[in-house]
Amino acid sequence: MELVFRASEMKEIDQNTSDKFGLDAAILMERAALQMADIIEERFPKDFSVGILCGPGNNGADGVCLARILFLRKHSVRFYVSARLDSCSDLMQKQIEIAGKYGLLPEKAVLNLSSSRILVDALFGIGQNRPLEGQYLLDYQALSDFAGIRIACDIPTGVDADTGQLLGFCIPQDMTITFAYRKMGQLLYPGRSICGELLVADVGIYEDESIQRKVRCSLLEESDLPGLLPKRRADSNKGTYGKVLDIAGSGTISGAAVLSAKAALRVGAGYVRLYSDERNRNILATSFPEAIIHGYRAEEVDYSVLTNLIQDADAILIGPGIGTDKTAYSILEHVCKYAKDRPLVIDADGLNILSEHEELLENLPVNTVLTPHMGELSRLMKLSIPEIKAHAVEYALHFSKRYKTVLVMKDATSLICGQSGNVLVNTYGNSGMATAGSGDVLAGIISGLMAQGQDPMNAASLGVLLHALSGDMAARKKSEYAILASDILDGMTDVLLNIEK
Repeated sequence: MELVFRASEMKEIDQNTSDKFGLDAAILMERAALQMADIIEERFPKDFSVGILCGPGNNGADGVCLARILFLRKHSVRFYVSARLDSCSDLMQKQIEIAGKYGLLPEKAVLNLSSSRILVDALFGIGQNRPLEGQYLLDYQALSDFAGIRIACDIPTGVDADTGQLLGFCIPQDMTITFAYRKMGQLLYPGRSICGELLVADVGIYEDESIQRKVRCSLLEESDLPGLLPKRRADSNKGTYGKVLDIAGSGTISGAAVLSAKAALRVGAGYVRLYSDERNRNILATSFPEAIIHGYRAEEVDYSVLTNLIQDADAILIGPGIGTDKTAYSILEHVCKYAKDRPLVIDADGLNILSEHEELLENLPVNTVLTPHMGELSRLMKLSIPEIKAHAVEYALHFSKRYKTVLVMKDATSLICGQSGNVLVNTYGNSGMATAGSGDVLAGIISGLMAQGQDPMNAASLGVLLHALSGDMAARKKSEYAILASDILDGMTDVLLNIEK
């Protein structure tokens, strides 16, 4: 897993590198510019010309330093400072002075890019916290028609480094070269789409144990998957890998039950008991003979049977396709009461019931995972989707701590939050996974992992990663247009097989 930082945290660790280890800001700046120059030369090996728009602070100083290095490497370089020189930071003034001694002076007027192939945005970096105004905005807008390659220094102008929200006028980049670590705003939409290709340059800044972060964010990586998966034993039986109780489906919906139950088995659970409306029995038995089916009649649910099933389960999933009527509410209420310390996943209709019954949300079992998409989370939080997205990490953490649960905030970039304050970020997956049944598959995967002994946070993060990679595998085979939820199940088979190989 790769660490992810927010702007304030990055500034603190940057300052700590100077204060504690003696690497002052000028050295770090030189390293950053050298890394950028190397990347640009590697990507564009033939002769190229570069224009650099620089701001008055240290991000602008990075740009001037880059200009000098490329100039001394015999490239055609021009840079413009969008500020009065006497208003620039000390480091910025120093970089301009050094560049001048080599014969490289700032342009008198905003860049003429008619002969440039590359434009570098070094206007404000991660310190920007409000929309551009005045001359800064005019200078930035003047370059909006540039048709060449755009590269952002650390982060594109107009992207909030913490939230990914856009701060007024913003121009999409082809590439962003960020320093030391990825920033949260580069991973969350819409900022993620503005960054283009995101590259991380090692400039000699490292996390230090003396800095205690209130929120520890990490990026899930495909290489994490083998180490996270439960181990298989040669001397095992179906009981070794746990029993999932999957409460899914209703009188008119059976597909959600099939998909979630198949996912639990496909990820390695020993067996699945499907608890569903009796009217589903025939279709479930035909579609999924591997499951053990327990039917109930909506008008007379035998709760003693349900209690026994709960107590015999190693993990419970409730919600996919169960509806939101009185029977569904009553079953969810019973599960929350008797699951106690049983690992529990609540998804889909189960979440919609929780949003209407605060008393259930307040008294969830201790090992509960909630898996809402943005619409469901909006109903749970009583906030609009834009409000949540504007402060996604903060809202996710608050909710997880408030209700003592693991929260999977499903979106194009998904967040997994635990009560400890840790946040895991998933950027895998694709638009083809926005299809009916995809969430049922994820819920089934997480429940299957918990049945095998994974704790809720590990099961949720591994489940999200495996689900996303399986969707990417399906897209490679079927295209993003053509993916069905069942294709994600097939993709999971390929992903797991690749790991075993």
